[in-house]
Amino acid sequence: MYKLVIINKSSNTISIIKNHIIWENYGCEIVAFANDYTTAFQIINENKPDIIICDYFLDNTDFSENILNIKTLLPNTKILIISNSKNFTLLKNALNLGINKFIEFPLKDKKELENIISDLIYSIDPIKASKLSKRKKDSNSGHLIYTTAIKYIELNYNKKLTLLEVAEKTYISSWHLSKIINSHSGSSFNDLINRIRIEKSKELLLKAEYKVFEIATMVGFSDITHFSKLFRKYIGCPPNIYRNQNKDGVL
Repeated sequence: MYKLVIINKSSNTISIIKNHIIWENYGCEIVAFANDYTTAFQIINENKPDIIICDYFLDNTDFSENILNIKTLLPNTKILIISNSKNFTLLKNALNLGINKFIEFPLKDKKELENIISDLIYSIDPIKASKLSKRKKDSNSGHLIYTTAIKYIELNYNKKLTLLEVAEKTYISSWHLSKIINSHSGSSFNDLINRIRIEKSKELLLKAEYKVFEIATMVGFSDITHFSKLFRKYIGCPPNIYRNQNKDGVL
């Protein structure tokens, strides 16, 4: 993991930067924060970060001197300046000091910060950066496939569904879909469908016009005994008990 330090006088700004993107996706770990350069030098010396995100106008100390001290201590560390300053002369001077990137704050576009971090990581280790980029794309692709599969299951949960059928609808192999489902939900394909069916049955149990065996059929179970067994497994009680406990919601 690349070690990241954030230096900013505003705790709120630090929080925004911290939560703006999923740093783990970029192989980054935020190891420390600082509100002034005195503290910053201590944690920089202790942690030897790969990337530093700092504010130009942090305190009353000389910015140029502080940056030169950091670059002397850690010449290979990448520095990103975040500032709401419109003083372009100062910002140009900052870039001349060896600052790697500058971004205006407040952040206007989440993608802008993500792209800058990707560029900094690439400048540190091009091979590792390429692997991280591929992993991120694979993760995004897997999330889309999982979402598509869930939507299809929720539209057809009352039918007899197979892994192969859902895989064909998402245009991947059944093995690949099974792996994605397990990765995103921690469940097998059958377990996922059963959970969705049981959740749907809970809604129907609050409607008095349906008998329990009718509800079992409506959500895709052909065997009332199997339905009751699974309902108890996931909810903790039989369907009729759940209905009685929630009878105030029964129409």
